[in-house]
Amino acid sequence: MNEIIKQLRITRGLTQRELAEISGLQQSTICRIENNCSATSWSKLLALLIALKIDVNDFITKLNSFNPGKVCEFLSLIIDNPKIRKELANNPKLLAAKILRIFSN
Repeated sequence: MNEIIKQLRITRGLTQRELAEISGLQQSTICRIENNCSATSWSKLLALLIALKIDVNDFITKLNSFNPGKVCEFLSLIIDNPKIRKELANNPKLLAAKILRIFSN
């Protein structure tokens, strides 16, 4: 979810500082959320979604539409394949991109 927030911000052409001003959150909070260094409360998430002009119901529907079978299949592939595990250890953004693709289908 944190990577999705970051991608939405970037898609809207906003910096973290600009999103902070619009949402009423601190820029450091947004940085921690995007880097998965902070648990995201629902109130912070809602403030970000409203600031990004994302319909909350659409966002929740998207989260609920994740295909658990695909996620399980993907995680099994990572666990069972040492070459992929090594690639992901060297490039964690690759993991985030692959997970986003899974969740988008």
